[in-house]
Amino acid sequence: MKRLLGRLLLMVAAVGLGGLVASIIALTVGNEAGGGIGLTVSIIAMIAGFFGGAFATVDAEVIGAKPHPKPTAEPAPGDARELARIENLREVGITRENFHHLFEFTVTVFPRAGRPRREVFEQFITLGQLPNFGVGTYVVVATDAGPPPRMLLDLTPSAAWVTQLRDAPEHHDAFPAARASAAPVAVVETPAPRRRSPAWGVLSFVVAICCLLAGLAGGLVLTMGGVDRVSSWVAELPARLSGGVHALWDSENLDHDVDTLRTQMGDRRLEYVVIFDDYWSIAAFSETQADGEDTYTLRSGVISDSWTGTTSSFHAPFAAADIDPAVVREVTRRVYADTPGAEIQNVMIRNLSGRGLRLEVDIAGKYEDTKRVFDAATGVELAE
Repeated sequence: MKRLLGRLLLMVAAVGLGGLVASIIALTVGNEAGGGIGLTVSIIAMIAGFFGGAFATVDAEVIGAKPHPKPTAEPAPGDARELARIENLREVGITRENFHHLFEFTVTVFPRAGRPRREVFEQFITLGQLPNFGVGTYVVVATDAGPPPRMLLDLTPSAAWVTQLRDAPEHHDAFPAARASAAPVAVVETPAPRRRSPAWGVLSFVVAICCLLAGLAGGLVLTMGGVDRVSSWVAELPARLSGGVHALWDSENLDHDVDTLRTQMGDRRLEYVVIFDDYWSIAAFSETQADGEDTYTLRSGVISDSWTGTTSSFHAPFAAADIDPAVVREVTRRVYADTPGAEIQNVMIRNLSGRGLRLEVDIAGKYEDTKRVFDAATGVELAE
């Protein structure tokens, strides 16, 4: 269970890594709001996943390994007990709770019937108990039925066994250390790691890649405003890299933003909109104040809350349905074609009283900025 939890947490970390990449992409293309939130969530997921997975699997690093006896393990009352003499002991090098040390005991066991035999087993003892188990000391060992059978020292023998321990040197000191038996008692030791199948490695790699891609896809969808926007962004990525697509005004995602504007603003009377490289600034005539305007921001399919200011009297109202994204794209691409290296700052759409709805493209120049004006319905350039 602990191993499964660790693997699930590591999968969360892989998803978080994919989300981190998606957030960096979103920040690179200018989506600071969505990218910032995605970055925070991804980092939290990665930290929780990596550290949680590491802690959850720290005690299960060897697949198929059998555990050592617990530091406080004691033989059961019904376990078979025998008299034994310690021939050798060595510290294995494993410590639990900074108090219990694992020792390997080599003993000669003196059964009630039969010849003495040699056994080797491991058990945790404290350093305070160590002087009681010197070479040549007689002890009581208990063996459970298993499987597999396991041998332990009986640290609190009964009164009858205490009497046998006291008389043991007289009866058994003459017997030399026994040789290893043909079928020794199985002891709890850490086996060599079981080799993993190559298929397991391939499966783990595939799962990790799938989690990474899931995090990447999910992060892009969340930070860039939906599947349709991500699809458009991916489709025109080669054009972005080659300089064919510069910003929002000549991107296919402009259609999705206009759809959002039409859906959320409806028939609201707009005063003007300004398209920047990755977001919109929208001014609408106030529905509560006669000379007021409500200003909104549209970014990645989300329109922010408004704030109210004072409207300009020379603007005539228009609706979101009057905005044609195809005309905006065609006009800005024409500006880039007419002026290689042109740097468009923004595109304003407004309806000046008596002049109709128009597109005003602000172009940054080396010495001064210029403006080109176009008819918003036909794309025909107008005299300023």
